[in-house]
Amino acid sequence: MARLPKTGQDSGSWGDILNDYLTQAHKADGTLKDSSVTTTTLAAGSIRASHFSTSAGPTASQSLVFDGTGLTWLSPGSIVGSDRWLALHAGGDLEALIVGAITRNASGAATSAGVVWPDGTSGTYTATTVSSAFPGAIDAYTVTYAGNPIKIVTQPAVTRDSSTGAVINRPAMIVS
Repeated sequence: MARLPKTGQDSGSWGDILNDYLTQAHKADGTLKDSSVTTTTLAAGSIRASHFSTSAGPTASQSLVFDGTGLTWLSPGSIVGSDRWLALHAGGDLEALIVGAITRNASGAATSAGVVWPDGTSGTYTATTVSSAFPGAIDAYTVTYAGNPIKIVTQPAVTRDSSTGAVINRPAMIVS
């Protein structure tokens, strides 16, 4: 087991003993090894907001949360079940929310399905406008959040490029 050298007892090997001791927690360049600091070695209250590397620092009353890709600061209104949180998820990867049977029309457009939000709350996806110009495409939809209170996230009708069908204007989500 590594130890610190003892004064007067480690003649001729003092440097080797000290280096062995230091390399238990340090890399050759002197920085800490990734495994040197763990949750059990941190003192309560030793981590402050300023210690986290994020794209921007916090403002008053924000909380640090993992958004699926990294750490980000969110205001209380952006927390689970909030209007902002619902709009972000319903407007993002909607396919990731859909679970179970999917009802499709003759063109293959998904017209309704059950959803499970990232916090485990159930809901329902419903297409409200199916594109007539681009079969299989959905121009507007709603997604319910069966939390308390129940909320409905609405994607108003998008505008599509008349040649390609690509969305060229997506109105903001509405949460009610």
